Amino acid sequence: MIIDSHLHFYDIPDKGPGREDEDDHLGFGDIRRNARVVGVDQVVQVTPMAAGYDNSHSFAMAERHPDFVAGVVARLDPMAPGIEESLRALMDHPKMLALRLTLIEDHNTAWLADRTLDGFFTMAQEMGVPIELFAPFRVAEMHETVRRYPGIRWLIDHMGLRYYAGKDNSGAFRQWPELLRLAAEPNAWIKCAYFPEAAKDLESYPFPAAQQRLRELYDAVGSSRLIWGSNFPNVRRACTYDQAVDFIRRECDFLSTADRAAMLGTNLLSYAWR
Repeated sequence: MIIDSHLHFYDIPDKGPGREDEDDHLGFGDIRRNARVVGVDQVVQVTPMAAGYDNSHSFAMAERHPDFVAGVVARLDPMAPGIEESLRALMDHPKMLALRLTLIEDHNTAWLADRTLDGFFTMAQEMGVPIELFAPFRVAEMHETVRRYPGIRWLIDHMGLRYYAGKDNSGAFRQWPELLRLAAEPNAWIKCAYFPEAAKDLESYPFPAAQQRLRELYDAVGSSRLIWGSNFPNVRRACTYDQAVDFIRRECDFLSTADRAAMLGTNLLSYAWR
């Protein structure tokens, strides 16, 4: 079974002329059709930033299509009033897998360094909340946070990388040695959902340099805490959905059949178990 641990469906309200984000999002029906074509059996919906902190559509589709939507990685504002009550309500939902913290905006990029979120992380650790952390190019800060909260199951989103449209992305892997050290922490899982996008300005599919980076990660920590995801539909800026799957499914010949099965599905189930 192949489970895509990271994609976004977004049925845009009032879709019509002038919506600049239309091409960057696909509705649930389009996502399901594309997944079937490329051989993906189940998906995890990561509530997109375009939806803000509204997870209602994510959970509605998960409830309506339980055999296809394996679960939801939800978003909440960790600084909002009543956050504990909101988080408990999410954790009570049977399709809730993890909480995603997206620290890429001007007001929150320093939250790890200045320990703004320590109170939230303490609460999350006590509640047993798995956290998917997206803080690109702040790998050392993520590593320190992971160490300070050993009771949280951390999922390092997009391997600590990010693609910036229209900019020079040739140094995308510049913090890779630190990522390898972070990956060795026993409570850290690495979401391998960004190799095509990180490599796109350097090479084309099958991304041999990106394969080498994955080989280094694999040699350092093995495959048991590596979780594949496509980042579909955004990955289309680097390759097709089919190629995003095949990067693990058919390329990277250092991976065994068991390694591929683990990264493409079973590791996610291990991480999300509660």
